[in-house]
Amino acid sequence: MWFDKQVLFPRVVRSLLWTIVIQESYLSLSFLFLKIIAWNPVLGFLDGKSCIDWLFYLIHWKTIVYRSILCLTTIAFGVLNKHFHSAEKHICSTRLEKISIALSPRHVQHFIITMLLGGLASHCCVKLFQIFDPEKQSFLSSFLILENDFEHMFAVQHGCYTAIMFNLKYFICYLYIVKFHVNQESKMLQIKRQAFDLFKDSAICVLKGLHWFYILSVFLGLLFENQLISLGIKSSESESYFSLLHSLINLKLFLVTFITGVIMFFNWSLYLVIFNVFVAERHVFPIEIPLKSDKSKSLSAALGSSESDILKYLAVLDLRLLSQQDAERRKQIFSISHPGGHPHQWKAVADLCISSLKQFVSKLQEYSVVAAAAKEPKMNYNKAVSFVLEEQKSYFEPPKEPPTFSETVIASLRGWPSVAYFLDELPSTKIRKLFASSQPLIWMIDALGYLVSASYSEDKFGVIQQTLPEIIRLLLDIKMAEEKLPIDLVGFRTHVKDPYGRYDHIHQRVSLKTSVNAALCRIADTFKNDINGIYLPEEYLRYFQRYLNRRNV
Repeated sequence: MWFDKQVLFPRVVRSLLWTIVIQESYLSLSFLFLKIIAWNPVLGFLDGKSCIDWLFYLIHWKTIVYRSILCLTTIAFGVLNKHFHSAEKHICSTRLEKISIALSPRHVQHFIITMLLGGLASHCCVKLFQIFDPEKQSFLSSFLILENDFEHMFAVQHGCYTAIMFNLKYFICYLYIVKFHVNQESKMLQIKRQAFDLFKDSAICVLKGLHWFYILSVFLGLLFENQLISLGIKSSESESYFSLLHSLINLKLFLVTFITGVIMFFNWSLYLVIFNVFVAERHVFPIEIPLKSDKSKSLSAALGSSESDILKYLAVLDLRLLSQQDAERRKQIFSISHPGGHPHQWKAVADLCISSLKQFVSKLQEYSVVAAAAKEPKMNYNKAVSFVLEEQKSYFEPPKEPPTFSETVIASLRGWPSVAYFLDELPSTKIRKLFASSQPLIWMIDALGYLVSASYSEDKFGVIQQTLPEIIRLLLDIKMAEEKLPIDLVGFRTHVKDPYGRYDHIHQRVSLKTSVNAALCRIADTFKNDINGIYLPEEYLRYFQRYLNRRNV
């Protein structure tokens, strides 16, 4: 596919290069700072010995080898996660589906490889600390250099453990989801704004997991010693359980383990942020394609693409931005073919947007009916009346097909509470699935609103006039369908930090309501003097009059 080769792959490569450059830069500056503190904290950068010793440390062959391996672990993590990135969340219906996805071969493979990369990254960090002051002349050597194999193995095991914790956060908090923004800022500005929060979050996550790792190590050490005693094997004093506890109560071991965990956690989090910045960058799609060129690269083809959700999101984002900011490209959409005089560009874009929004409206209406039926109280009839109602219902409704064997088994299993816990549908699943893919639809609404309002002065051929009543009716249908949804959660926790994405459907619903109101107000302000020339049914005209008068909007 052309998008993967020509757009996505170069962006992945550039994001990896940026990550490696930033990683090497902050590690070099950190070791320079440590050298200054170790040798002469008073003179600081004016002390030439610290700077010269730092330069020799950077060009030492062991330093180059271990830092290269550390870079390779970051690259391997990026390559491993390339296949998981997506623009839309997958909403699980039941707990059993969540468990089956977590235990799928892809996820298990991801856990194992990430765990090995975490142990390797921790090993490289420990070796870099040992090369930092091999002769142990500075006072920092007593805080950074591990002395025995047990401490080294403890740090490596913590690296594997931290990688598992990062992996859990990666899937639970949907860190693989690419987030697109209408406000396109420079890459460096976005990275700068998130760098400190990333470092703080990395330190907090490692600290939260470190005490559990200590508890796990103590418990496993006791279990291992009891197993040796049961087998009749006597351990020496240096290998006893009390010796293990004495080794764990060590400030140096805690400090090195914490620093290595933060470095690994921060490097991987930094890559995810940089990857998101590069992938979510706007891509300008051509509107008019020459006859001999690949038409799949056009904006209309990308809008209807089903091969890649990232491609579709970039196409809708480009349409949203050009409709508001780019007058020259809007002229291409408003143009007609020569000869023939057909508005091919507008028809291709409008048909895709209108068909997608109509499908969304039908889903909103269907969910509203189901939600309203679920809230209706059930009437208590006597047996005779119930029998008559069932007879009438069976007379008007077509006969239902008998349940399959699998449906019968599942229905019988739901009778067990312990099994029903895993098979029952999770709360708010339907509405979460409904709004999981609503972001491009919201941008389509914005784009249609901007294009229609801009057509009043830019559409010289009147290509939008035939579609204008349908667009207004469609926007009003979305508005009415949204108002019929249950209102118990609207506005609830819309500004609360939500790392697990539990309230995304609420945020998306608020955004949908805002976009529809803004688009209708924009159209009403533009065509308020020519509203009599637009044919609208009486019901729609009466509703649209609220936007013309700016009442109850």
